[in-house]
Amino acid sequence: MPSETGAATAYAALLSGRYVPEEDERVAVVVCGANTDPATLDRGD
Repeated sequence: MPSETGAATAYAALLSGRYVPEEDERVAVVVCGANTDPATLDRGD
């Protein structure tokens, strides 16, 4: 799924444990590709 780097970075911080939410803290990461250029994506074909 293509995503812009800001969203990917926030999501990676959560997955890696670099950011650990406080107890009862709600965290949301909005992942979109609106700032992604399809011409620069490598499809791996």
